[in-house]
This record gives sequence, structure tokens and C-alpha cells, in this order.
Amino acid sequence: MVNGNLPFVIGAGFGRTGTLSLYTALNQLGYKTFHMKEIMYGSVDINSWADMAEARVNQDTGHGQINSLTKRKEADELAIRVAKEMINTGYNATTDFPISLLYRELMDLVPDAKVILSVRTSGDVWSDSVLSTIGQVGGLFSRAPFRFIPHFRRFSTIDNWIWREIGVAVDSSRRLDKDELVKAYNDWIENVIKSVPKDRLLIHQSRDGFSPICKHLGIPEIECPQYYPHVNDTSDFKIFLMVGRSSCVLFWALVIGVISFILRKMTKRTPKNKYG
Repeated sequence: MVNGNLPFVIGAGFGRTGTLSLYTALNQLGYKTFHMKEIMYGSVDINSWADMAEARVNQDTGHGQINSLTKRKEADELAIRVAKEMINTGYNATTDFPISLLYRELMDLVPDAKVILSVRTSGDVWSDSVLSTIGQVGGLFSRAPFRFIPHFRRFSTIDNWIWREIGVAVDSSRRLDKDELVKAYNDWIENVIKSVPKDRLLIHQSRDGFSPICKHLGIPEIECPQYYPHVNDTSDFKIFLMVGRSSCVLFWALVIGVISFILRKMTKRTPKNKYG
């Protein structure tokens, strides 16, 4: 762990761009880093995030220009609120979805922050990773029994906003299109590079290691860790998806079993004694 005089770090990269490795690396440097896990596992209030996500999705559905402007203003205010809540909770670094989508709001709130744009080798590689992992979460959580559980229902709202925010269509099947993902990835990188001053931006791949991060954050080379953490959660994620799908099957098996039992009870008749 290095000294406490560290600049605030804004992670502007999408999920599945080495964000868990970056999260681990920043924590190793002494940061308290905000990651999707904080929302998923209840470290922060998921309701604030879900309210903001729902407002962002619905901000253009108002009738009339004034109504639409009002909805957009409310959505922007909620986005700033969740960003402030995150900062006030003590986090001084961010990475991963969904906080990366608020990097502009964070830049306004913390003008001297440094930005790290985590990337993969290409949009094609990134989209394949998404489609085999986080791109399946929305579809899973929209199914029973998860859709009946408030926490997962709220998380599904956030997931829906994430894809819509970056320009990927989300239909009732919750399947994502590979070509749209690739375009969204490339457009995002281009927009971040254009909107963040060069002296505040670092474009980073996990294979680059600690050295460029330490240089970007003003950490002396002698205090910079040598070994960068390479945390790949793909296998764990696939196990999570498998368990989730199994839960859906077991849920409906249980429902069918209960209904069958009730029907048997209702249709069962005790033979009457004709002499009684």
C-alpha cells in the first residue's frame, strides 16, 4: 500500500475489460474501489441505482418537449445523486459497469480526478466475452424465480439501462446483438478519448501491468508493486449462470409438483358406502 495522497480514480472502461483486475490492483495501491460487486452483493443501496437507471431509460418517453426535458433533468439529478452517495461513502476509485457510465458526472464532481480507460484488444474480443458472461444476466434475472425477488428485479432494471445507455437494443428476449456490442465498444472508446483531457487519461490493458498506472497516479516507481493481479472470473461467472438456470428449472418443477399434488387432492373421491 502506498501513501494516502492519491488522486481520485475514475474507471471509464466497460465491464469485461479487465475491470476486476483493475479493481484488485487499485485496492492494492490503497484505494477503496467501487465495482459492480458493491451493488450486486448489497454493499450499497441498490434502490438508488435502480431508480436512476429506470429514470434514464424512461427520460425520452414523455409527451411533449417540456415533459421530456423535465424527465431528463430528473434522471440527471438522480445520476449525480448516486455518484455523490458513492463518494460520500468513502470510495475514491471506480471501475466496471455501471459506474463507468457516469464518468462525466464524476469528472464534474471531482475535477482533479484521473481517468483510466480499461480496454480489450478489440471490440470483437470484448463482445465475445460479454455474450458468454454478463450479457446473459438480464435474461436470467427476468425469469422466475428471480423476477419475483425484489433485489434481482432491481438489478435487472440496472442491467437493462446499461445496454440501452451504450446503444445496444434490449428486447423482450434480453438477447444482445454482437454487431451492436462491437459498435458500442468502439464508439465509447472514441468518445472517452475525445472528452477526457490527455493529461488526465490513461488507456490501459491488464497486460500493461502496474507501471503505467503508477506513473499516471504519481506513485514513485520504488513504491509501485511489481506483479499486477490478473483476476479472470469467467469460469466463476459461467458457474453462476449454470446455477441460476438450474434454479429456474427447479422452481418450475416445484410449481408443477405442487399444482399436481393439489389437483390430485381435489379430484380424489372417497367411495361411498351404498348401505350407509
